[in-house]
Amino acid sequence: ASRLRLPVRPPRPEDAALPAFAAPEHGPHAPVTPLAEGRFQRESRFDFTSGTATYITHGEGGLFGEGVLRFDAIDLTLDHGLRRELSIQEHDPLSARYVITQHYAMGREGWRIRIETRTAMSATADTFHLEGELRAYANGELAAERRWQERIARDLV
Repeated sequence: ASRLRLPVRPPRPEDAALPAFAAPEHGPHAPVTPLAEGRFQRESRFDFTSGTATYITHGEGGLFGEGVLRFDAIDLTLDHGLRRELSIQEHDPLSARYVITQHYAMGREGWRIRIETRTAMSATADTFHLEGELRAYANGELAAERRWQERIARDLV
């Protein structure tokens, strides 16, 4: 039974004389060469046995499947992929879980980096649960790795 009411300014006759907004300005686009096709997929499932609803978005070769790209002026290759999975069981809001797994890779001749992450969030009636993993690679070798878990009191949230 919540409601948000915002004031609405009624149109005035002098509004018709106002100029339209100009097109946004930007510099020239950088020349880019696609190196591999990307893919973006959305999926929703409902398991009638367990009562679990799941929604998944999966992008390969870019956040929205734009593909693996090379920025020609600096010979830089860029690849980003992710998978988001949200699930919840009917009649149990505390079963909600969000997991995102992604990788980000970039490089050019002589150096390449790749970052892989996985983050999950869930909750109990009293606590938010966050967990994560991060692996960073430089030229194919593991350069750093970290895992963590956080518990945050819901504090009436």
